[in-house]
Amino acid sequence: MAVLARLDSLIHWITLVTLVALPVVFGSSETFAIRPELKRVVLHLSAISIASLWCWQWTLEQNLKLDLARFDIKRWTTAHPANLLITVMSIWVFVQVISALLSPIPHISILGADDQRSGYNLYDNISFFVLFLSVATRFRSVEKLKSVSVALVIGGTITAVYGVSQHFGFDPLGDGENFRRAYSSFGNPLNFGAFMVLVIPVTFALLLLAKPNDYRWQIGIGAVLGLELAGLWFAGGRGPYVGALGGIVVAAILTWRARQAIPVNSLLTSVGTGVILAIVLIVLPSPNPDVGTERVLGIGDQIVGLGSESTELSSGLEGRFNIWGTTLDMATSWDTPQEESGLASALRPVFGQGQDMFLYAFPLAGEPRVGTDVADHAHNYPLQILIEQGFAGLLILLAIALIVLSLLYKLHKQFQPDGDIGLIALNIAFVASIVGTMIVLLTGVQRVADLTPAFAMLGGLAALSAISISPKESNRESSGFTLSKQTASGLGALAAVAVTVVGLWVFFDWDVRRTTASVEWVSAFNKSSDLEKAQTWVDVQSKAPERPHFTNSLFIELFNAAFAQKEQGLDEEAVVLMHRARTLLLDFEELDPFKRDVQINLFQTEVALHSWGEEGISARAVERADRILELYPTAPLYTSVIAADMPTLGEYELAIEYADQAIATELKTKPWPLAWYAKGRGLLGLGNEDEAIAALRTGTEIEPGSEEAKLSHRLLAQIYSDRGETELAEEHSLLGN
Repeated sequence: MAVLARLDSLIHWITLVTLVALPVVFGSSETFAIRPELKRVVLHLSAISIASLWCWQWTLEQNLKLDLARFDIKRWTTAHPANLLITVMSIWVFVQVISALLSPIPHISILGADDQRSGYNLYDNISFFVLFLSVATRFRSVEKLKSVSVALVIGGTITAVYGVSQHFGFDPLGDGENFRRAYSSFGNPLNFGAFMVLVIPVTFALLLLAKPNDYRWQIGIGAVLGLELAGLWFAGGRGPYVGALGGIVVAAILTWRARQAIPVNSLLTSVGTGVILAIVLIVLPSPNPDVGTERVLGIGDQIVGLGSESTELSSGLEGRFNIWGTTLDMATSWDTPQEESGLASALRPVFGQGQDMFLYAFPLAGEPRVGTDVADHAHNYPLQILIEQGFAGLLILLAIALIVLSLLYKLHKQFQPDGDIGLIALNIAFVASIVGTMIVLLTGVQRVADLTPAFAMLGGLAALSAISISPKESNRESSGFTLSKQTASGLGALAAVAVTVVGLWVFFDWDVRRTTASVEWVSAFNKSSDLEKAQTWVDVQSKAPERPHFTNSLFIELFNAAFAQKEQGLDEEAVVLMHRARTLLLDFEELDPFKRDVQINLFQTEVALHSWGEEGISARAVERADRILELYPTAPLYTSVIAADMPTLGEYELAIEYADQAIATELKTKPWPLAWYAKGRGLLGLGNEDEAIAALRTGTEIEPGSEEAKLSHRLLAQIYSDRGETELAEEHSLLGN
């Protein structure tokens, strides 16, 4: 039993340390290539450790707490709303597994790809579930839930201090002092603000636990509250502002209801300390402007300006509505970036595009846009789940939301204003925090850093309801399956071995391999020569070829080096380097065939090689151009660029066709002088000189003085020079230069 108790204690401590460490840790730019990657490493290691220890504890236990011989899952689920929440969360994981397996790129949906885009692959989601389950089932006492609250506040305090220091121009670990909005250790102010929304009610609840004469505790926690409020303000997220307001209002209502049991004077002293400190920090002079006032006042302007017909992916509510509108279009068409069987197409609405596939499906829907930005997140958690996990995932998420609202209502009904102060504080902490977080989920871009504590809080709500709400009594006889304890123990041992072996294998082969590669990548900057640096990058890229940051950076070096060699007259060396650059991307294409930058860069290498005399590659370039336009039909800029390159490949008719596609969007987007230039080149190549001149003249007139217009001027100068019309040739030559 001592071993079992130690395992139980170890699981508790791993859970608490994770809640403290995950918001705090991040990779310094001088040590890691990707700043947020350590957060995922901490999450994965913690989840694997908890799951493994849990399985071993269950196996070693002589008398199973769960008697599987008489276990009735239906009876257990309906016995208490906390059990219902756990069951529905378990079903959600099952749906996520199916969604990942049906994904166009299953390995990305399972493990993820881009480290800046965390929180939605299966690996992350299972890790969230393990943390949720740990808190929901192993912290079912007032003291244990207090420890969860303290862990969150410790993490909140450290990150708030860091965010405030960034605002005042001090960031010894990064470049946060150069940004208008503080992002602390999160890399994104929205995630920092979302975490502050979560911890502010928890910190406030801790104030209720202060003894009437314990002024150090009152002032200390009050100061922490002030730092968190200031951090929220400096993060400048409108969604977190609204979420924080919602959480504070709920906390205030619950506090008012329990005023008989709360030491009001000490509470006012603590809150007053926090508010005064926050105000002082906000009004103090700083190298960075006060974005908070601007952002709060901008909420009204955002609402008033919603009548705009722009389709651009801008910030604020207007940009959100554009993204949401496109997302709803995605949910009606369910287009994918590849051809699919009839069965796969039929299952798309049910199980979605697959985790981490939003980025690839988004460009296939919506209206043409001037910009080339592609949203990798719906900026609304339910919509994100809808696209990536289908209506099955969305319905389960809505069921979870309903269960949470039911738990909040039941806790409200059973709230004892004159009851135990510890239980009152926990009610305020978890209820207010979850209300604020639910608001933030509707407009934010959630990542591992703020989703992990959110799932922990959800587990805390389940644990709190388990100790606050009485279970239902049932006289129904159990109809569960029969399973001997020996069989259960054997299955437990098998599960323990499987979880431990598979978990550690995935962790070392995925997390450790990628993280060590990240460290080695940065170490290349300390090499004494460019050759050593380049060789280090080549080695690192081969070690972690699936990381786009490594492949793109190395490609750019090779691509630029190829042109540098060409300019020096070293034609053979240039071709060799360009082929190396292309091969690098072709290998990456095997891992991620839909990544935009890879496809466009491959097209550019193929155009360059063709222009340098490479035979047989033009057909591949034309095929790739067609593929790019299929993947990104709402980006006329790409259509214009590809159209302009078609004459180089000898494809004059395609140049005209693609140019007309871009030109057709001008009423909805903007003039595209590059498309008119491409059309002119295509017409000229087909011998239609007069029509070419007309197209090129249009290209010079719709955006006079632009770089694209100058291209048309230069070609016109050449045409008029060949015609012997010297005056016009000189005029356009002057305008083109």
